[in-house]
Amino acid sequence: MIVDKINAYLSSTGKSVDAALLEETGKLASYAFSRQFGVREERKQSTPYFSSIGKCLRQQAYNILGFEQDGKEIDARSKMVFFMGDVAELAVVQLCKQAGIAVEDTGFEQESVELKGMRGRPDGIVAGTHVLEVKSMSSFSFRDFEKGELDTGYRYQCNAAMEALKRSHTVIVALNKDAGVLAEMVIEKDPTIVEDIFYRIDTLKKATKESLPARPYAADAKGFYPWQCLYCAFHNVCQPTAEKVLVSGKYKLKEVSHAGAQAR
Repeated sequence: MIVDKINAYLSSTGKSVDAALLEETGKLASYAFSRQFGVREERKQSTPYFSSIGKCLRQQAYNILGFEQDGKEIDARSKMVFFMGDVAELAVVQLCKQAGIAVEDTGFEQESVELKGMRGRPDGIVAGTHVLEVKSMSSFSFRDFEKGELDTGYRYQCNAAMEALKRSHTVIVALNKDAGVLAEMVIEKDPTIVEDIFYRIDTLKKATKESLPARPYAADAKGFYPWQCLYCAFHNVCQPTAEKVLVSGKYKLKEVSHAGAQAR
């Protein structure tokens, strides 16, 4: 649907790039650079986002309710990862246009949409029918993607966008950032996931500082929490008796008092 046309364009010779497209690409690249590496605008999240609705509800509640972010910070590595994601999206979308694929609502014209107060900005619309999402990933994740496997959180994001835009399909274009290879997957809207999205939105709306959503993750038999907890901006407030420890050259989040973790 998309990848074959982009690859055919990239393999062709004697091609020239549309001047207006070049100008647009330059402005979008400048915006991405400034957004990730310039002075970051501090924004308080007051509603859930499409990109997070399939993830830990307790983490989202902490953010929405204004808890202090005292866990994982946006460090140098994170900024580079976010910027590379922006550039990957920009490159794929602009190549779609150059290859003659009908894609709209992209770049500065991306449509901001809502679903029961939840906000999102899909990467575009293809041929007026399919939601477009672009995702860069490691070789490991890319292999899973080629097998038809998709991260649950990302599947929820796509379903939220489809429901908000009244579309039944999403085409996801993945870029293997290690090898520069593209692949695509078309998914259909899942009524079961949409129903759970509505449940999750309602749960977050009802959350208070005294009544938070349940923790979806727990420490294992050795007291270690999954990687999602380590990379959470609120792991100190969520698990105050846990600490970062170095295990085989990698940091992990471990419960100091494992009995206490099981009791909570």
